[in-house]
Amino acid sequence: MTLTLVPLTRALMHARLDANAFTWPCVLPAGARDVRFGPEWPGDALVLYPGLVAAGAPVNDLTFVIVAVDAREAVGQIGTAGPPDGGEAEIGYGVNRSWRGRGIATAAVGLLLDALAAHPDVTTVTARTAVANPASGRVLEKNGFTPTGRAESAWDGELIVWTHQPDTHARREGCEGERPAGS
Repeated sequence: MTLTLVPLTRALMHARLDANAFTWPCVLPAGARDVRFGPEWPGDALVLYPGLVAAGAPVNDLTFVIVAVDAREAVGQIGTAGPPDGGEAEIGYGVNRSWRGRGIATAAVGLLLDALAAHPDVTTVTARTAVANPASGRVLEKNGFTPTGRAESAWDGELIVWTHQPDTHARREGCEGERPAGS
């Protein structure tokens, strides 16, 4: 399975708020194609869209839609929690339930790390995973992250904090990938 990362735009957020499922033209490795955005997409991130759209906040240029190229379907979302701060970028990701267990998160994190390695303001990448979600920790381990601390979240409870230095990037296991459009 080949994946690519397509930049998340304000127009895509509007389209998702207007419809549970839709198709949208995206630039894929083979050119512009209609991609299906099903009702599962973007998962937990959907609760953030109304506030982002209402506030007119700029879309983070390091947030992407994960697209399964052959299926031409949006299968998740991945990106940073905001612009790099002091060289550090915190990432988050989610894969649609029906697409989990196929190595998609592992491959998508690898693609995002590739994009972040080319970003001049990023020297360290961090992530936080719920202790109750060991699968997410395995995704990070496969991509060269190491646990570096603990934190708490009202949403997820106890968290493991992970850190990745771009020069220690371990090649990802699982799906093949494509570089994000525009990289």
